[in-house]
Amino acid sequence: MFHSRNLYIPIPSCLRLAVMVLMCMGLSLSMAAQNSAHISIRGAWLTTLNNIDWPSKKGLSEKELIDELTDLLDFYENTGINTLFFQVRPEGDAFYRSSYEPWSEHITGNKGEVPPGNIDPLQLLLDEAHKRYMEVHAWLNPFRALFSPTKAELNDYLYIQEHPEWFVKYGNHLYFDPGVPEVRQYTLELIKDIVNNYDVDGIHFDDYFYPYPIANQIFNDQTTYYSLGKGLSLSQWRKANIDDLVFRVHQYLEENHPYIKFGISPFGVWENGNVHPLGSNTKAGITALSSNYADVMAWMKKGWVDYLVPQIYWNIGFEAANFEVLTKWWNQHSYGRHIYVGHSLYKFSETSAIPQWRDGQQILDQFAEIEANQNLNGSVFFNTTALRKNAVHCADNIREYFRQHPTKIDEMPYKKQIVPTPVHSIRCNKTDGGIIISWRIKEEPNVNFGYGIYIAKRDDQKQLLRVVGRDKGAILLPADVFDEEMRYEVYVSAISRTHKEVFYKSPLKVRKRKGQMLCR
Repeated sequence: MFHSRNLYIPIPSCLRLAVMVLMCMGLSLSMAAQNSAHISIRGAWLTTLNNIDWPSKKGLSEKELIDELTDLLDFYENTGINTLFFQVRPEGDAFYRSSYEPWSEHITGNKGEVPPGNIDPLQLLLDEAHKRYMEVHAWLNPFRALFSPTKAELNDYLYIQEHPEWFVKYGNHLYFDPGVPEVRQYTLELIKDIVNNYDVDGIHFDDYFYPYPIANQIFNDQTTYYSLGKGLSLSQWRKANIDDLVFRVHQYLEENHPYIKFGISPFGVWENGNVHPLGSNTKAGITALSSNYADVMAWMKKGWVDYLVPQIYWNIGFEAANFEVLTKWWNQHSYGRHIYVGHSLYKFSETSAIPQWRDGQQILDQFAEIEANQNLNGSVFFNTTALRKNAVHCADNIREYFRQHPTKIDEMPYKKQIVPTPVHSIRCNKTDGGIIISWRIKEEPNVNFGYGIYIAKRDDQKQLLRVVGRDKGAILLPADVFDEEMRYEVYVSAISRTHKEVFYKSPLKVRKRKGQMLCR
């Protein structure tokens, strides 16, 4: 949870950090003038299944776990990431203190074993991310029970279950049956457990509702269907089951935690146009509607989700599912909700058979497509390991783009808003490297999420330079941000946890004369 605190930082204690942060960013006014209008959410999926992203392997010590996570957060901050989708339930287990499910084996190597030092990964991430103006969305796989169990593991798992009839084995995996009403209620109870005990910013589902079809295999939910189908076709019934879960999660959060966002990252093609009149001009072999029974269009129209992150994991020009075609299609079907584009960074490689994935320019071209569509609000990268790998300088391009286009997270106008506590007692102090802007706030718990620093040449529109986390109370603006003999105004805003912004009543006046900074 947020804690009440005085956020004013004395000048000497903040100078070193401020210099390091801003000088490494290479801030300049010309960069700020290129402010981005659309890519507000700059996210990354932090995957825990099979140690894809974190922890790097099972059985790390307490120090190794904490050090790895801290290094990741430093990397995210340096890259410009402001939203993390943390996989807290990869397969019927937990990366948090769950009242229902065991600690994940992907931490220690043994399901149910308490992490070393009794650390709580979700709480640790929340504490550190919120200091850095990063949202944390708890990412759950709602129906995956076991990812790749051996026969012995499967038998042992089912043996200890109170309700073995809740499960269906399909391929090499074990799933909770979405058609069982008690399963959907159980999933809702997991979410209640998280939001009532952790200060998460969002609840997030990925695309695994009903599993993707496997050739010549049947997802054996026939008994449940014959018992509960009530005259619906199998397809209609399965869609109704997923609709029911999504609606109930939405309803619970809306009534009890109205500030918490609820979002889903479906397969990038909802439905092909030759199958459904609202579908996209694509030829995908699988789709969200027909394969996962995820009717995301209905959820958006009815306001059951706050955002979608369609996984548009194909390159621009790909014939069956063109990135450009799909961004335009999703832009036309936002229904007033936020849409962020999911990017497949793992496809970038010097040896890819597809030329576009051998060129780091592809990600910038994808950003340009997003910017061209007014109803798209962000980008999310799968996965963190691929982002850090920086194949063909893809991550370098992302980092540079984000630095040249600073932004705060957009408000969601359809969500309940929190007004931030305004800053007061703004001061400026000259230093050899530039000027230090500092501020205070009254002690108000659970309100402010960060602070925005804006700059404007006299009588010009102000431009965002930087957003800092809620624990910051001062920032250095390097001298090279300012042109000689030009008059500037510097503004400071308070940003709430719903990202509503309130500016201090008047700006600071700044000028550089003969290389010396003047401010008042």
